[in-house]
Amino acid sequence: AVVDSSRYFVLRCEDDRRRTAYVGIGFRERDAAFSFKATLSDFESYVRRQRAATQRTVVAEAEAARAGPAMAE
Repeated sequence: AVVDSSRYFVLRCEDDRRRTAYVGIGFRERDAAFSFKATLSDFESYVRRQRAATQRTVVAEAEAARAGPAMAE
């Protein structure tokens, strides 16, 4: 029986072919569950920042390509 649902997690894992697997993880100690959740949150923030940086780079490169080569003075 689940006593404290904040100690249990289900992760959905997906490969390049879009196949999914679900992995259940449970922690006996609340502190361990909290640390795991905080780590997942930190990683999610990192991925979000990386995607935004990549998008900015793609946009900047596309704008530079549209502008053409810079003219020498």
